[in-house]
Amino acid sequence: MSYFLSILSAVGVSALLAFLIGAAGASEAKPANDTDVCQLELPSNEPEKEKLRAFVRCSGHDAEYKYTYVGARDCFSAGLLAGGSKACEFSCLGLGSCAAACPHGAISVVSGVAEVDMEKCDGCGKCVNICPRGIIALIPFGSEYNVRCSNRSLGSLARKICEDGCIGCHACEKTCKHGAIEIVESLAYIDSSKCTSCGECAEACPRGIITAPPAEEEEFDETEYFKLSVDAEDTEDAVSQ
Repeated sequence: MSYFLSILSAVGVSALLAFLIGAAGASEAKPANDTDVCQLELPSNEPEKEKLRAFVRCSGHDAEYKYTYVGARDCFSAGLLAGGSKACEFSCLGLGSCAAACPHGAISVVSGVAEVDMEKCDGCGKCVNICPRGIIALIPFGSEYNVRCSNRSLGSLARKICEDGCIGCHACEKTCKHGAIEIVESLAYIDSSKCTSCGECAEACPRGIITAPPAEEEEFDETEYFKLSVDAEDTEDAVSQ
């Protein structure tokens, strides 16, 4: 015991404690090739999320108005006054609350109806959450044919209040050979998982409210143009002779 005390007095208590702590730390040190030092990133088994985009279910550019709204320029406030200025209770209020909420500038209001630029939209859903009418939906990005209407009124009333609204005539439903369209409460719905993008529903719709992909521009064929020009010149020469 006296020998141990003499060692403590020689090296000091602090030095001895430091030595003991260092030894303990060294004994707990992990080898350099431990799995915690170099971890492999394993592939995720989670399925890749489907890319979505916002879509406004309204095409009421020619909707009837009940009155001229004068007030705060947001859709929520406008909807509180007699349900909005438009006769259709399912229509876009057209004051751009969704456009103000969009962080990407993908929404603009055209002739009283919000429109989405699909190339700018990243499907964040902020416009969906802020729309007081609930007429903006997130749809598959590649979905080509969709119904631009939310009016669930009977066809006779829909005709009176909007020139562009769905009237539930079943023309699109009867035309579709794949069972992708269903009429629910006088409104057509397209199941994108069944739709083959044949386009027959858009052609059959008498109101023209089923969207279709934009037509591709034809590439300018210089060879064909030159051939036509030469043929025209030959024809002129033959006539002059």
